[in-house]
Amino acid sequence: NPANQSVPLGGTATFTVTASGSGLSYRWQKNGVNLNSGGNVSGATTNTLTITNVTLTDRGNYRAVITNECGSINTNTATLAVSSSGRV
Repeated sequence: NPANQSVPLGGTATFTVTASGSGLSYRWQKNGVNLNSGGNVSGATTNTLTITNVTLTDRGNYRAVITNECGSINTNTATLAVSSSGRV
């Protein structure tokens, strides 16, 4: 399961999940909505999601949906907290 992250404004958040099995695919979600790589988000379809130059709008709940031929499973949700004051 991904771990909660607390980062300062402009920092970098990284969420990682580990799964075993064959034919695994990953899809990261923020607040239940699928993410796409682009802008400050990378790795939306890998086991590691990275958000660079974090803004206040990046705050939220993140999880991965892991899928293979047997079905899908959602990880627990991890919270991204962002501090605008430089302190988290």
